[in-house]
Amino acid sequence: MTSEAAPRARRPAVSRAGRAVDSILTLLAVGGSLCIVLVLLAVVFHVSIIMFKTGSMSPTIPTGSIALVQEVPADAVAVGDVVTVDRPGMLPVTHRVTSIVEDAAATASATAHARTLTLKGDANRSEDPAPYTVDSVKRVIFSVPGIAPLVAQASNPAVLGTTTVVMAGVVTWAFWPRRVRTKQDGTRRGGAALIVALVAVSASLAPQPTATLAAWTDPVSASAPFSARTISAPTLTGCTAANVLLVGGRVTITWTLPAGYTTSDIAYLLSSTGQASSLQTVPLSSSVATTGPATGGVYTTTFQGALLSNLLGGQVMVGVRTLDASSWVSADRLARATLPALVGTGTCTIL
Repeated sequence: MTSEAAPRARRPAVSRAGRAVDSILTLLAVGGSLCIVLVLLAVVFHVSIIMFKTGSMSPTIPTGSIALVQEVPADAVAVGDVVTVDRPGMLPVTHRVTSIVEDAAATASATAHARTLTLKGDANRSEDPAPYTVDSVKRVIFSVPGIAPLVAQASNPAVLGTTTVVMAGVVTWAFWPRRVRTKQDGTRRGGAALIVALVAVSASLAPQPTATLAAWTDPVSASAPFSARTISAPTLTGCTAANVLLVGGRVTITWTLPAGYTTSDIAYLLSSTGQASSLQTVPLSSSVATTGPATGGVYTTTFQGALLSNLLGGQVMVGVRTLDASSWVSADRLARATLPALVGTGTCTIL
């Protein structure tokens, strides 16, 4: 009687420890088995998880939801399906299909599965700005609201690494030799530990959740006050033209300043071909000189040295414009002159 009492006294403690080990292993095995299922679904059925970062699919799929999606050919999609469409260089968008077109452009783009889809968020008042021509999409199977933040945290590399280390520790502890262990306990714990080991491996292989946008596309109107400003131009009052022997063409214009501006705000224009398309701004120099003001605020500008190319006659165009401090400019005020060959008086017309 005495010899059997001691073992019996120790069994409750051993049994409680065994049940604790079994509970931990079972919890890890059941929870982690989802990783194994996801790996199989991803490999065999092209299934993955997406997380919704915005809410234009509300109330069907609110912000913070996760959804299980399956990649399918575009020609397998029907109007009313909620699908995820990849966009190069951007997050994918997940909206409901409102129309499907099998047009020549879509068919020629890749394969016979290609379709042009028009999408719209359930919470949007308008469809997406442009249709999507795609060969395949990810169709939403079902969604679960509110758990995207938890899934995102669980997918963190630090969390995954810690989980793997913990599972490895549990497996080591379960298989560690003990003085008191029944064959049944060892078999049961060994089986559960094997499942945990498989989970630890599959956790690194499981497809990671990806983010998607349920983008807002509501039309937006905006208004703001603005005022138009017109920059006053100089006024041309006269124009003369002549070809001076051995000097070349000379064109002289007279003009007045617009109110509020000075001569430093005036730009001088010249086209040696007589065409407005070849007008260039020229600085004041020995070839372009301005004097004044004379009576009535009249200034005189002579264009000469740059006109040697018209020694044998031809047309030139000259003019002035106002430069504003805001970098805006006025309209050009121009005159076109016809020069005679070698020497003589020409004609000049204010345009």
